[in-house]
Amino acid sequence: MSDFLNDAEIGAKRLCSLPDRVTNTVHSGIESACRPTVISCYREALPNINEWWVHWKDFMFSKQVQIVTKTGLTTSRRVCELLDPIKQSKYPAVTDVEQACSISLQIICLAAFDASLVFIMNTVAPRDWHRIKTSLMDVLHQNKCLRVKDILTGHVYASCDIIFLQEVSAAMVRDFENDSEMKEKYHILSPETLDGKRDQNSIILTASCRFSVVKSKNCSQTSKGEITAQVTRLLDDGDSTPITPGDLFVVGCQEKVTKTSNISDTELRQSQGQQYILASFHGDTDGLATIPVVRAVQKYMTTLESDDLAADDGGVASPCSPLLVFGMDANTYKVHDEGKRQGVIDFTKHLATMNILTCWGAGKI
Repeated sequence: MSDFLNDAEIGAKRLCSLPDRVTNTVHSGIESACRPTVISCYREALPNINEWWVHWKDFMFSKQVQIVTKTGLTTSRRVCELLDPIKQSKYPAVTDVEQACSISLQIICLAAFDASLVFIMNTVAPRDWHRIKTSLMDVLHQNKCLRVKDILTGHVYASCDIIFLQEVSAAMVRDFENDSEMKEKYHILSPETLDGKRDQNSIILTASCRFSVVKSKNCSQTSKGEITAQVTRLLDDGDSTPITPGDLFVVGCQEKVTKTSNISDTELRQSQGQQYILASFHGDTDGLATIPVVRAVQKYMTTLESDDLAADDGGVASPCSPLLVFGMDANTYKVHDEGKRQGVIDFTKHLATMNILTCWGAGKI
């Protein structure tokens, strides 16, 4: 057991972490289904391996859950059918043979991992661990969405015009959209097709008092001005860059024009506020997609600048050329390991070459 839990290869190949990400908590309709494991919000007691195994098999192979597909449709699937193959292009430690049988490998490794934790907890603290776990669940997880909304609409973020969120469940997005206070305060911008399977979506909130959401020639034809697809097509190595649906969301919006005493109603209607390109991104575990994604967004911005120059008779960029604001969880590390882990200092050096400033200043982090 110790050798298994300390095996770095299992971690590098994501044989436990990826299936846990998909099956730990499955948002099914208005309820959530949790895998019988120590590290989920599964509430029932797991006093021994035998009882755990019965519940675990039933959850993984028999239980039907409702999920939202990438096309927006709701479908019923067994939990084990939510797993995807682990691709060598994204996780180089995986061999060709392991890729071919990666779904079975994930199930076996996840079962071994969950069984190990149940055994350890019932050996170390048989009378206490479940009580402690449920008390933490009550404090940290119960009414989680309501607490998140309270934070976003409270005084801490009262002065924020743009909020970038990552790893947001499709259910939470829908809850935001159905909340009157959230809708009054923010434009809730989310991908045209939310990923309800992996259920980790990047979204953006913009202050409704300052921004309007527009369609334009510089944005996509969707009602929200989403341009994610245009940006992903600009990735240098689109097939090998480790991003998955929901990681990146890019959208165009426009600042509202405020009426002043020296502007007429007609001039107000004809005037245009500053346009923005907003991007929300969640990097892969090793941060290897972060620089390619930022570079792709920068390429898109360059095409917009070229279009503006071509459209302007004087050869000068339009005063309403879009500005880029990018919020991300870059997943960078203190120490850079080329091809394996993206270092934060190396990342800021790349930003400097692209003339992109961080909130800490040029070339700083």
